[in-house]
Amino acid sequence: MREALRENKLNDRRFKERRESYDIKALWESHHQILRLVSLGLGNKEIAEELSITPQTVSNVRNSALAQQVLQEHSEVLDEEVVSIAKRVEQFAPTALQLLEDIISGKIEAPVGIAARTAENYMARAGHGPVQKQLSLSSHLTREDIERLKARVREAEKAPETLEAPSLEAEFSRESL
Repeated sequence: MREALRENKLNDRRFKERRESYDIKALWESHHQILRLVSLGLGNKEIAEELSITPQTVSNVRNSALAQQVLQEHSEVLDEEVVSIAKRVEQFAPTALQLLEDIISGKIEAPVGIAARTAENYMARAGHGPVQKQLSLSSHLTREDIERLKARVREAEKAPETLEAPSLEAEFSRESL
């Protein structure tokens, strides 16, 4: 029995000495490509398809301790950049506001269209934009109504050009809506 196990071990590729060599630089570049795509928000399958590798390889790289550290560092750098940009925008806001006011008041000559768009934009940012009409409809459909809708969908799948939207309204009573 021991001899059979020893012979199996000798024939098993896992226990043979391997003389494979890896291009570490290429491997690192591959890992960096994966991490860049992870940083962009792509999923494992998308990354795998783009780089012609398996999703499991992407998962292995993504979940490695080193990759987690690199992603954390990237996130911190991006956060610092966002904060920096927000501070610059905040510092520039008074200048931009003055420019908008000058265009609107006519101190700076600008075509009427530009002045109007500027005024609309300014009002919208102040919370006084154009009125947005919204239609909200709440209804309780009966089982019968639902079955009629399903039948209409089946008909539409067979001949899509025969379905008319206005006829759907007339089909249901006001009580069911």
